Amino acid sequence: MKETDTLFRKMIDEIIAMAEHDPELKEGIQWLDKIAIKNGMSFYDIIFKVLMKHDREISAKKWLEDKDNA
Repeated sequence: MKETDTLFRKMIDEIIAMAEHDPELKEGIQWLDKIAIKNGMSFYDIIFKVLMKHDREISAKKWLEDKDNA
């Protein structure tokens, strides 16, 4: 496994551990896990997909703001 994959998994595992003390986070993680299972994906893959989508949306909003301000 690549070092970046290992770091990503470790980060996600830490978030999962924090969910023990955060009911809303725990519910979100369980929801994403169900979606991953439904789509035949690993939990880590669905998290990566969600984070990449979020990053693309933020980048698109910034591009649009920059374009409108030019």
